[in-house]
Amino acid sequence: KKKKKKKGPEGPPTLTEDDFGATVLKSQNAWMVLFRDGEAGEEAGDGDEGDGVVPDDWAKVASKADGLISAGEVDCKVSAKLCDSGVALPYIKVYGFGLDEKDDIMAIERFKGDQAARALQEASDSLPDATLKLNAMTTDHAMSASAQEGRLLLILLSNKSEPPTMLKSLALAMEDQVAVGFYPNPDPQTMQRFQVPRLPMFVSMFASEAMPGDEDLPPGTPPGAMQIGIKPFDPLMFGRPTFESVFAFSFNMVAQLFPENADAMLSGEVGTRLRNAQGGAAGDEGGEGGGSAGAGKKKAGAPKAIVEISAANWEEVCPPSSSTLCAIGFLSGGEESPTFEDELAVVKASAAAHTSDPYVFAWVDGSCLLGFGEAFDVQPMGLPTMVAYSPKKQRFAGFVGVFGIESVNDLLNGVLSGRVKTKPVYQAPVVDDVDCKAVAAERAAAGEGGGDVAVEEEEDMGDFMAEILAEEKAAKKALEEEMKREAEEKKAQEKADKEAAKAAAKEAEGGKKKKSKKKKKKKKK
Repeated sequence: KKKKKKKGPEGPPTLTEDDFGATVLKSQNAWMVLFRDGEAGEEAGDGDEGDGVVPDDWAKVASKADGLISAGEVDCKVSAKLCDSGVALPYIKVYGFGLDEKDDIMAIERFKGDQAARALQEASDSLPDATLKLNAMTTDHAMSASAQEGRLLLILLSNKSEPPTMLKSLALAMEDQVAVGFYPNPDPQTMQRFQVPRLPMFVSMFASEAMPGDEDLPPGTPPGAMQIGIKPFDPLMFGRPTFESVFAFSFNMVAQLFPENADAMLSGEVGTRLRNAQGGAAGDEGGEGGGSAGAGKKKAGAPKAIVEISAANWEEVCPPSSSTLCAIGFLSGGEESPTFEDELAVVKASAAAHTSDPYVFAWVDGSCLLGFGEAFDVQPMGLPTMVAYSPKKQRFAGFVGVFGIESVNDLLNGVLSGRVKTKPVYQAPVVDDVDCKAVAAERAAAGEGGGDVAVEEEEDMGDFMAEILAEEKAAKKALEEEMKREAEEKKAQEKADKEAAKAAAKEAEGGKKKKSKKKKKKKKK
């Protein structure tokens, strides 16, 4: 018997006879495609042969297809020519990585509808392993070779013995700009060297020339000597490590170290997909996708330029009558700020992900243009942050949370979809004509000799934040305990009510039987 489909991840895009060839057969990506009978989402079954409907676990497994593995569906009622005759529906076909694999009909594997996990593993196994196998003896050599080739070295340190599918996808997607290495089971000394407190963890390694006056150099280091730099992946900045977030982290490093290679990273199939806002379903114009690359996407434009807002260009960047939305990054400082590059990298990555959306991206020194920030409820304590602003409607949406690519994109996508509510500006945003670099220089000069006070203030602020976090944690725990107690009380009350109703029903039934016996006795008399 067919049953209603349970709520879960949305299924991947539906392919048709018009786009299947260009999307699947002409793509380098590995593909897993479910061939089903009828429309997606109507009903779900267990995937038995002849059932015809979408198996319960298909959408969940298909959502794990990322990187260079894509997923799709074919409705055999609509696109019968794509389906194998005489084969019970549903079934899954795996088209391995590379064009040659798709041309060879013998290389295309078929699985039953309830074997989605096996199909995903087959697609993963088809990816060539282009990762470098690293250990304590080979890491420095790999670093040296990468530097000579003008490539970044990205390393995954892991307690596993084999590289995961995501790493193999990254190695293939970035092979011209980034060398990708896998370091299994590192010892404590290696973890300390790479500044890694836990596993698994991504780090980037790069070579840089020693500059005169660099205080971090060992004594006697001559200018121009090559130094090895290490930058761990920052989850607060880039979100949890996924194919997209690690690609963005790598792009950020390449843009800083090898700017001539950055454009090439965004011009390929993967870069194009990441520049599209969340992607569109194959065959659906601007529809929701299931993480698959290929035809049917919205056409991506060139990476959007990001300018600094000033009094002179504000109305050009964000014209009052324009229906374009302005995505304004309020940073902690200007170009002289030690966190400037990392904060601007978040804005750049968000701009790269929204080239097809009506956003203009810009940044401002939030610590300098305080009046401008107040128009959007931006306070110095809340920096860095992002604001989405509609100049025509005079409405904006502020950002709440940890400033990072994933959370900023969530804000911008939420504004576009209407999920994030906007509010009117209480005063027209005005940019004061201030030389922020001069202001920063004055602050730096005024701060000389006051280092101890600054450290003291930082420590006090750290203690204060720790107290706030502890209070929030305690309040959260108390709320959870209260909700748990209320749920238990409700459950106990419901049980008592059921037992009382049952007892009342039993008593009523007993009363009916007694009356019936009395009537019978009267009749006998």
